[in-house]
Amino acid sequence: MPSKWNVVHLRQSHIARAGDVLALAFDADPIFRSLVPDSGERYRSLSLVFRAVVEYTLTHGIVYATPNLEGVICWLPPGKTRITGRRIAAAGFGLAIAVRRLSPAIRRRFLRGTDYTAAVHKRIMPEPHWYLLALGVQPEQQGRGIGSALMAPILTGAGATGVPCYLETQTDRNLGFYRRFGFEVAETGQIPGDTLPLWFMVRCG
Repeated sequence: MPSKWNVVHLRQSHIARAGDVLALAFDADPIFRSLVPDSGERYRSLSLVFRAVVEYTLTHGIVYATPNLEGVICWLPPGKTRITGRRIAAAGFGLAIAVRRLSPAIRRRFLRGTDYTAAVHKRIMPEPHWYLLALGVQPEQQGRGIGSALMAPILTGAGATGVPCYLETQTDRNLGFYRRFGFEVAETGQIPGDTLPLWFMVRCG
């Protein structure tokens, strides 16, 4: 059945709003609540980082959103799924600046997490693939089919061409959602020094 939600390419002028949508969507994730226990500081930190993530993805990948920004999705395409210093520079150093603006304690834990997930990503996905970097829907809009509509364009193309897709999730309730689209858990792990699980999921082409 066709979705009632339209999906459009995100405009450059909507980067800040898109980052804020992702910050709200990820606010309840256990890892981020553990990383930044204070709710106000957590939103500020997530907003800072996700605005940079959106900007980076617009440079190197594809960002889709609903027209009124109820939801946002960030994809990195085959050949550009590794986040490197050179690519961060090409996107205007936004990611580096955002991480540097985090408090020292949060920055250390954040970098430990990203180093770990990058290492697992590289190990289990050596072949060309799409990387679902972030998907978020405003909390009050969740459960209305927005996430499915945002997933559809890339998954349809990837399925037609036989290209696999990859993602990480910190929330167990997301597992069923992603399994509906053909993703399966390839590995479960933990960020060093933390006790909360991470799931690494793959959708074969």
